[in-house]
Amino acid sequence: MGQPKGCIPWNKGRSGVYSPECRERMSNGCRMSEAHKSAVMKNIKKATEANKVLWQDPEFRASMACKRKEIWARASYRAIISEHRRRVWLDEDYRRRQGEKYRAVWANEEYKNRMKQIRSHRCDTKEQREAISKLRKELWADPRYREKMLKHLAIAQPLATKAAKKRIITEEEHERRSREAKVKFANDPEYQERMRRMRENAWAAMAKRKPNFKEVELSEILESLFPGEWKYVGNWQVEFGGKCPDYMNVNGQKKLIELFGSAVHKPDEVDPRIAHFKEYGFATIVIWVNELKKYNRNNLIVKLRSFHHR
Repeated sequence: MGQPKGCIPWNKGRSGVYSPECRERMSNGCRMSEAHKSAVMKNIKKATEANKVLWQDPEFRASMACKRKEIWARASYRAIISEHRRRVWLDEDYRRRQGEKYRAVWANEEYKNRMKQIRSHRCDTKEQREAISKLRKELWADPRYREKMLKHLAIAQPLATKAAKKRIITEEEHERRSREAKVKFANDPEYQERMRRMRENAWAAMAKRKPNFKEVELSEILESLFPGEWKYVGNWQVEFGGKCPDYMNVNGQKKLIELFGSAVHKPDEVDPRIAHFKEYGFATIVIWVNELKKYNRNNLIVKLRSFHHR
């Protein structure tokens, strides 16, 4: 039975009332008998099952979601929760325990598959994608959020790059993954549909791709030297064996031009690229970004004219 209203507990505001041994016994639950523990666990299990049934009701779920949104709309409530979480996660022991807990949960294949299925359908509809996009834009419009995220990215990016460099995939591992993906694609209709959507989205994104400023610069040079004879096709307007060139001659010559940047491409990629397009009957020349610089411009013009007229 609880205390009457207005009654002040005898130990309120007092420290050192309980000895360390007593506090340890209390934290370990030694005050409850085994029968009491069993009864409490039964009640918890019963309440959990009742809540599961209750949350199956769409009206109840909508009502709870509405109430939750109203609570989160209060700036004071969000500030309290944010401060509490920040203070809790500063505790090294708490972070370690949470890490162990989440690793144990994700080791469960049933849980892992369920979460993958939920996440795979999170952006299925246009309305869902628009809602997520709107939310992210609103968050990034907040200077404090933007500063915080940029700070985290500045820390995480070098670590991710370092980890990626250490992660070397062997030929055997590559073949194993390829075999597993082929088997999954042949037997899993949901995986097939997801891959189809990913391909469609990727092609749509590439079709909208615009030339970068270096590609625009080379386009202007080509137009000034050979008006109307070269077209930018680097947005996958054309492709040959899964590879897309940057420029294509549209005046009857089977010739292609590739623009390589030293940050993305390596010198040993030039010959295989030229050989690949040669299989489809096209002659190819590779232009490096540093050749677009003013002090290299005359050499570039000679190179382009020689390739165009041969």
